[in-house]
Amino acid sequence: MSTSQLYHNQDLRGLKYLRTSYAEGKTTYHGVISDSYTKCSKCHSHNVVRSGGVFRTLRLLPTGTRLNLLHLFIPRVVCKKCGTIRQVNVPFLEGQKSYTRALARYVLCLSQLMPLTYVAVLCGLSWNTVKQIL
Repeated sequence: MSTSQLYHNQDLRGLKYLRTSYAEGKTTYHGVISDSYTKCSKCHSHNVVRSGGVFRTLRLLPTGTRLNLLHLFIPRVVCKKCGTIRQVNVPFLEGQKSYTRALARYVLCLSQLMPLTYVAVLCGLSWNTVKQIL
């Protein structure tokens, strides 16, 4: 799957696609935040220097009954303008959630049509996560 398909199908802005792996009935996409979205999360300056980072695994919209995950590298940057050391903001995440905004919207739509237990099973989430989204 290309960056364009992830952008249009999963609503992942600012992602640079690297590769895809398939294991245990799950599809895992690997990516990094693109350079155009690498900026200071405090003052929004692009005058930053990368200083390490962390990997996070996020849940994406399912494809049929197959679960999709995103293994994402989120860089930590040092801002030359304000001196702050922070991780960059991820445009398709809300805070420290383990799922994307697109998956949250999907859960909201499904919750109007079926019981929360079925929504949780279909999306590969726990009932508590579905309830937290609502």
